[in-house]
Amino acid sequence: MALLKEYLLAERQKILDQNIRFTVIVRRSGLPDEVLAEIDETCDSRRTNTGLTLCLAINYGSRAEIVDAVQAPRGAYPARRFEPRGHRRAGDFGFALHTAGMPDPDLLVRTAGEMRVSNYLLWQSPTPNCG
Repeated sequence: MALLKEYLLAERQKILDQNIRFTVIVRRSGLPDEVLAEIDETCDSRRTNTGLTLCLAINYGSRAEIVDAVQAPRGAYPARRFEPRGHRRAGDFGFALHTAGMPDPDLLVRTAGEMRVSNYLLWQSPTPNCG
């Protein structure tokens, strides 16, 4: 985590100069406060940038992301609400995922000949077409 903090401090100005929109998908629990503060500062100060988006996955696991979204307190997302049990649709909790507001990936490439996505963007990834 010290390396991440060092990187954020060292690259912050370059990110600004190159108009890069910096964002993260992160599970905040378990991360040191000083690292979270640097993540927040870098994201907030680059939010209005209009160039490429750089998104880092930090302390991220897709299964945990889905559990967090389902277990979110009822008032956590006042602009949205879950439908009663039995009436939920697939998109009813996308707003509660770490990637809320980001487009789903069009393509996910797994290197080294692996066939599984290894707990990465499970909900957001395109359905494989092996046919």
